[in-house]
Amino acid sequence: MDETDSQLVAETLRGDNRSFDRLVIRYYGAVYSLAYHWMQDFTEAQDVTQNTLFQAYKTLGHLKDPEKFAAWLQSIASNFCRIWQGQQDRIHPHTYGRKPRWPTGHIQMVIRKKSLKLRSGSRF
Repeated sequence: MDETDSQLVAETLRGDNRSFDRLVIRYYGAVYSLAYHWMQDFTEAQDVTQNTLFQAYKTLGHLKDPEKFAAWLQSIASNFCRIWQGQQDRIHPHTYGRKPRWPTGHIQMVIRKKSLKLRSGSRF
């Protein structure tokens, strides 16, 4: 039988790091999905996921209600996403918080134009 989140949190706080590994396995996909939804960038989403899980491990002792581990983890991830978005707004103000969807450079621009032509029904 699978252990509950609160059991795994308690075991982690007693020093059993394998219990936190099980929490990571359980929630990695959900955290990554949330991060990717915000960022639309695989690498950035991986970074936020890693930062979220590391922050959760470091501050696990501050979790008041271990039954709410999933919601607590989601709030950490959301905070990292908001921080990232704020940084992007300062770096790329013309993109309204997002990186450009298409990389710059000659080859990428050619690919983009061809892709747009295909979508509109044009031929090469």
